[in-house]
Amino acid sequence: MEKIYWSALSADDLNDLRLSYEDFFKILDCYYGNIFVTDGNGIVLYFNEGGWANWGLDRSKHIGKHVSYLRKQGIFKRSATEAVLETKKEVTIEIANDEENPLFVYAVPIFDDNDNIIFTVHYSQYQKEIHRFQTEIERNRRLIDQMSGVLAYYSLGKGMELIYHSEK
Repeated sequence: MEKIYWSALSADDLNDLRLSYEDFFKILDCYYGNIFVTDGNGIVLYFNEGGWANWGLDRSKHIGKHVSYLRKQGIFKRSATEAVLETKKEVTIEIANDEENPLFVYAVPIFDDNDNIIFTVHYSQYQKEIHRFQTEIERNRRLIDQMSGVLAYYSLGKGMELIYHSEK
């Protein structure tokens, strides 16, 4: 993946869309999976509503804390943030806090113009939810294939034969 630079985003972009920062965070809070954002030092800046609910955390107690604090509290066993800050690369890890339903985390660094990490952004989802999405996608693919076959059949004129009987 190409590096993401903060300078590629501008306040004008948000203004053009007529989005305030509050609107943007409301949108992120609606995301079904977990979104987790830290600064370039590993300090928690944001965690969407779904994430707080999934982890059973209170925003007021955890915003502003370093991710090592969360790890040491046993909230998670491995830190994607720490891996991203160490490698300066995107990271995908599995966190098996729940052996039957591990959490898959994809974390991305956001760089300033001097190649310093200024944010890390994490997207995560539980294995059971990923499986549910995959099942739904496969079901929809089968329906599309069926409908495509029917449409192809009718577009070739087959099945649209009209039978006319005179009244003689």
